[in-house]
Amino acid sequence: MPLTSAYGLIIEMKALIEIEMGNAAFGNNEAERLFELRQVTERLIDNATQVMAAKAGDYASAQDTNGNTVAKLHIVED
Repeated sequence: MPLTSAYGLIIEMKALIEIEMGNAAFGNNEAERLFELRQVTERLIDNATQVMAAKAGDYASAQDTNGNTVAKLHIVED
């Protein structure tokens, strides 16, 4: 959805999310992988909410259950 600036300009934005799933925390089967993916995704959104990542240039990250930073969210202009 476009955002209107204080000057009446429409600003198109999108969230770019990247999650690395190639480590031990993501397990050895589909169920373990999906469980960890859900956990990391929830942490990422919680972290983005805490830092109010909602405008172009904002950034958030999240760790897996082993403490590795595996998820990144960037808000960019489209």
